[in-house]
This record gives sequence, C-alpha cells and structure tokens, in this order.
Amino acid sequence: MPPSALQMRVCSGKSPAGHFLAPHGTRRFILIGAGLPICFSLSWVSFLRLREAVFTSRRRSNPSRSTVFDDFVLAVPWAAAAKLLPMGDRAQQLAASFLPGPILGIHLWTDLPLAPDLITGFLDSPLHWLFDRTSTLPDGHTGHLYAAVISAISDRIDQSGKELLELVLSEIHRLLPGSRNCNVTHHVVYKSRDATFMGSPGEPLTRPGPVTSIQNLFLAGDWTQTGLPATIEGAVLSGLKSAFAIG
Repeated sequence: MPPSALQMRVCSGKSPAGHFLAPHGTRRFILIGAGLPICFSLSWVSFLRLREAVFTSRRRSNPSRSTVFDDFVLAVPWAAAAKLLPMGDRAQQLAASFLPGPILGIHLWTDLPLAPDLITGFLDSPLHWLFDRTSTLPDGHTGHLYAAVISAISDRIDQSGKELLELVLSEIHRLLPGSRNCNVTHHVVYKSRDATFMGSPGEPLTRPGPVTSIQNLFLAGDWTQTGLPATIEGAVLSGLKSAFAIG
C-alpha cells in the first residue's frame, strides 16, 4: 500500500518516521475520542459571550464548517495568530508587534567534503551554520550535501541567489581552507522572509504564554514564551505548556 498523504507530510527522509507516527499517532487520537482531519485550513475564530472560542475551518471546494469543543489550542505562526486572536487580547497585541526575521538557506551538493564535522558554527562571519546533510541522500548517491544557514539576514535578503552563493562559499573557503578543492555540482537557494520573528532585548516580556483572554483558547508555537529561542525544541515545549494550562 502506498504511503498516505498524511504519512508523507508527518515526516520524510531516508527513513521516514511518517510510516510509524501517522498510524500510531492517529490511533491514539481516536482512542481518546479525538479526530485528526487533514486538508483543512482555519478560516477564522469566533468568540461566543466573549469567553468561548469556536473554530471555523474550510476544506478545498467544500463549504466551511464550525467546530465546538471544550478547549482549543491555536498552534499557528505568530503572523497568523495576530489575525485570528481577538483584537485587544494581550497575546494578539504582542503577536502583531513582532517584526519578521528572515533566514537564508543554501543547499550545496559537492564532490568532496566541505567540513570535517556534522555541524560547523562560524564566528565573526556573516555565515552562521553549516550542516552536513549527506546522510539524508538516497542510497547509491555520489558526493556530499550541505545546508548553509544565515539568520537575521534582513540586510542581504534582496540580493540575488548568485551573490548569496558567492558570499557563502567565500566564507566557507576562508574559514575552512580544506574546502577550497571542493566543487559545487548543484545548489538551491531558499529565502524565508518571515521564518521567525526578530528578537530584541527584553524579548521574554513580549512573548505571550499559553493562556489568552478567552477561557477555552490556548496558544502553542515557537514564538510563545518558552525560555528557548524560536526553535523546534521551543515549539515542543510550548505544546506541553498549553497542555498543562488546559489541565
């Protein structure tokens, strides 16, 4: 049986975890009386008596439908939360005040290794990280794959892909002299203008917790107050905080 769309979306890669997580995770939802609808987009959030939330979703080519539950967790990016939360809610105001923090990623396919380690951090350089992703290549591949990452790249986000590639390679060659004999056989430049929010001094005071002014509406996301940066680990911790807040 071919993998379902849900399995492919959950996790992909050399050993996709979706084949395990999708069926077992869905079964857990069903056992506790929950559901896991897919291909739905959240259209808006309605508020009854100012204290209760109702989610309204829309499926492609189908009419919208409203969903009423005891509690809701709004796990969306900060920009979406600013549009869905009620005006005047503190979390909505904080989310609306965030500025986007762009991130650049360049995937590099090379004939020889660029770096000796799986993760290389750069100091005093516009380039921040170099990740060895060769293990994700399919069996029988030749060469190596790396992901170069620059965070908070607002001042360079509008440069051409060629200019950004030259910048990244020049920094790799400058700080990793052994890479100068490597040839880049292919590359992909990926710009995410709103990958995260722009952090600033005093940031913990401007990141909301899981509780909102709506008694049955809670927040989760890497942009909420977790004590961690906007990372995958922070997103997981935010989900736990929401679960504890619900009780």
